[in-house]
Amino acid sequence: SLADGQGCGDESNAIKSLFEGSMEVTIEAPSAKYTNTITETWWDLSLRVSGMRSVQESLLKDVTSEEIIHGYRVNADDKETHTIKKTTRFAQLPPCLHLHLMRFEMDYETMSMVKLEDPFSFPTLLDMNQYQSVHHLAEKNNKKNTT
Repeated sequence: SLADGQGCGDESNAIKSLFEGSMEVTIEAPSAKYTNTITETWWDLSLRVSGMRSVQESLLKDVTSEEIIHGYRVNADDKETHTIKKTTRFAQLPPCLHLHLMRFEMDYETMSMVKLEDPFSFPTLLDMNQYQSVHHLAEKNNKKNTT
């Protein structure tokens, strides 16, 4: 069975160990000296295809930092609003990366789903290092240096 090949106790653990990854989402409000990082897990990555030319471009769009200028309150009772920076990075990548290409989008004029026919390229080998968090890359390099 799949579990025997991975040395796991059961199939659900084997599947989890093969496909589960995680993202770090960091919100920073420098003017308030506030930083909050949460980790979200996933089993497959849904990549936007609309307006993108490649897997790399879509991944880069997902992990690029964005500045949110709208009034952000660090605390509910905070009277001052702040500009924040939201950064998303991959914290942990699974051994088997499953990509879901979002090739359909809603056409609100016809109220139907439309398949996107634009060309979308993907490489034979995908280097995910540039999309990972700095913290995770440092851990990975330390493990390489100690073995």
